Amino acid sequence: MSSANQEFLRRLEEITADLGSKAALARKADIPPTTLQIYFDGSEPSRATLVALADAASVNIQWLAAGRGEKRAGDAPSGYLSVGCYDLTETGPFLRGMVGNPGSRRLIRQDDLLRANHAGRVFAVDGCEGLAFLPEINEADLLVIAMPPGERDPLRPSAIEAWRLVPDTIYLVAEGADLKLRKLQPGRDSSIAVVAPGGKRERTLRRTPRDFIVFGPVVWRSGLTPRGRPS
Repeated sequence: MSSANQEFLRRLEEITADLGSKAALARKADIPPTTLQIYFDGSEPSRATLVALADAASVNIQWLAAGRGEKRAGDAPSGYLSVGCYDLTETGPFLRGMVGNPGSRRLIRQDDLLRANHAGRVFAVDGCEGLAFLPEINEADLLVIAMPPGERDPLRPSAIEAWRLVPDTIYLVAEGADLKLRKLQPGRDSSIAVVAPGGKRERTLRRTPRDFIVFGPVVWRSGLTPRGRPS
């Protein structure tokens, strides 16, 4: 068997595993199981059969036939992650821009996120005008934040003990209806200091603040520096 046929067989086995069995793939593609088996034995499928197999498995036909492109439409290219993006272009620096599901997707390099050593699910935040923490953040930036895994809902107030803060890290937070970028400094008396740009302590948080929400740390950003140079 040629190397091209071996690679096709590997992709055929992959979509078979996705659907659970050869019988399931044959049934969904509307072809006899005996016909499907001859492709596993090395025969070349016709163009019509390739289309049927690709449709049955919801994969790109170019990927199935020749290994070109991404397996499925919308899949991130190799080396990238597709992350949900909250677009703040219309809402500006207000909490309503973070309510509900992300409205679009952004591609982020996996290497950038691995170096960030984050924990939790990652989401992008675009249209960051008004989230001032200069010189780190400005309106041209795309931020990536690490929301906590399922144990707490970042859109609801929670006990400060659940925040699992990382020292010297900028967090996306909401104070009342306003989205802000702040550093959060744990104290010795079970409190947390909210630190504004320039190092000024704005307030001290205890227990479960009702008007203060922590979404997660900023683990990556792209855009322009305040002087207009690429970051």
